[in-house]
Amino acid sequence: MLFNKSTGKSDVFSTKRLIAWLEQKPADRTYDYMSGSYCLLAQYFEENGLSRVSVTPGYYSQGYGSYGSYRSLPEGWERVAMGRNKEWTFGKALQRARALEDA
Repeated sequence: MLFNKSTGKSDVFSTKRLIAWLEQKPADRTYDYMSGSYCLLAQYFEENGLSRVSVTPGYYSQGYGSYGSYRSLPEGWERVAMGRNKEWTFGKALQRARALEDA
């Protein structure tokens, strides 16, 4: 698990941690980008300790229906999840996350 050195806590917003999580997923498994509660990033956040997560393009929130509390996603994460031409597999998302990390 990756940690934020300044706080000593795991850093769920680290692209390296997102990549490590994606590496554990079956590459051909699909996700539903259009579902704010079951999309790639919602699954990632839930599996990494955030509860009742909802994701919209560019933003996330904890607690369903808490529309006033949306916060920005880390830079580039929306592109990792969205892809092009409905390339909504964990393998394609992993490729996009690695490209983001290399940029």
